[in-house]
Amino acid sequence: MKERLDAGEDFGTLAREVSSDEKLKEKGGDLGWFPRGALAPTLAQAAFDDLDIGKASEPLYLDEQNIVIVMVSEKVAAREIDEDSLQRIKSRALEEWLNEEQQYHKVEFHGFKNGYDSETEAWVQWQLQRMRK
Repeated sequence: MKERLDAGEDFGTLAREVSSDEKLKEKGGDLGWFPRGALAPTLAQAAFDDLDIGKASEPLYLDEQNIVIVMVSEKVAAREIDEDSLQRIKSRALEEWLNEEQQYHKVEFHGFKNGYDSETEAWVQWQLQRMRK
């Protein structure tokens, strides 16, 4: 697909032909607008930092079965963020924060390894009491 794009073929036409995702086929590969922070890091790097408008990325390997090519059709300095994008940004920020914090903390789970036991019950009750205060 990258070679065909470089030769001048239309991105939407090629997406309709080769995409394995039915929704992307219908939309000619158009995912819509995404704010910074709402995309996976690999896609964000290409979309926000590496690509000029109308240029296609090299194939990006998301995992063993999914390869994508990104093309940016427009960029804007500011735009209102829809609720879905806002939730993706919040989730990604939380995930990144948790990953960073894990190196500083030792987290242990008690009681769940062998089932719900008295230690787990005591912890749950303690948490509930703290929440009521």
